[in-house]
Amino acid sequence: MKRKLQAFSLLEIIFVIVMIGLIASIAVPKLFNTKTDALVNTLKQDIATVTSSIQSYYLVHSKIDQISDAVELNNAIWEIESEQISYYEDEEVCVTVTLEKEALEVNINEEVGTICQKLYDKGVRSTRYALK
Repeated sequence: MKRKLQAFSLLEIIFVIVMIGLIASIAVPKLFNTKTDALVNTLKQDIATVTSSIQSYYLVHSKIDQISDAVELNNAIWEIESEQISYYEDEEVCVTVTLEKEALEVNINEEVGTICQKLYDKGVRSTRYALK
């Protein structure tokens, strides 16, 4: 007796290819945004950590001379100076946190690039915090 081979019809194969294409058209853009979203969340968390750490340090010591006295940040992301930390996107300053005499100023330039625009869209705004 001959055995009949079972296979997929052409219509079934086309249907599967269309479904895979639809799933890929939704999943691929989300996959590419993952790295950007992770960096935005990291920057947002770093800004919150810096402000709260400096405020706490000032509350305990009644003075602060350098940002590095209160906070340690990732040098690969932030450029750290004695009284200012900066994040650059496309070789332009996107975020700066500046330590002044009795205040801390956070500046967001949302017009620099996508990371800064996404930070702004997530609610991170330029703000001034009094330390005293």
